Amino acid sequence: MAVSVITTDPIVWPVLNKLVASLTSWFAAQPNPPVHIGIRWGTDYTPLIGEKAGDEACQGIVWVRFVGVGDSSTNFPGSGGLARPMPSPALWGVTVEIGVARCAQQWTVDANGLPEQTTWNALALLCLNDMAVIRKAVECADLGPGGGSRSVSWGIQSPLPVEGNATGSTIQVTIPVTGSNDCMGC
Repeated sequence: MAVSVITTDPIVWPVLNKLVASLTSWFAAQPNPPVHIGIRWGTDYTPLIGEKAGDEACQGIVWVRFVGVGDSSTNFPGSGGLARPMPSPALWGVTVEIGVARCAQQWTVDANGLPEQTTWNALALLCLNDMAVIRKAVECADLGPGGGSRSVSWGIQSPLPVEGNATGSTIQVTIPVTGSNDCMGC
């Protein structure tokens, strides 16, 4: 058996980088773009709020986080088919979370010291506009077979909890990626 050094993951890494590049381009064209756009790792991600290193949410952050990867071939066990023979699958499903967090730009309060409805409306609109940019960036990224949103399985957009005066949204997408020769000569 011949073995070789794998220096860059051929399935997941390109997807993450293409998404970051497209997100960076689309957000750069918007007013008040987030300061931070990049890959984050872990089983979940929470923007740093009020940290010594800075407040990612108030500076604005968009992240792409790897969630999982699996065989998306039609004959995968559990989908009614037989186990696929080796080597690697013909089609991988790469699931990522894309999130955005922001601070309310200006909290105005009523006579009771509570945020006014106009403040909540502005924050909701900011978060929804950010998600519209994310959806467009995913649609326009060169992803998977056929490219763009034609190949993407969209999850549900969900809001983040309000912490301090920061909040945002996340969405998961699964991108089909044609399998490379993962055996790399084995």
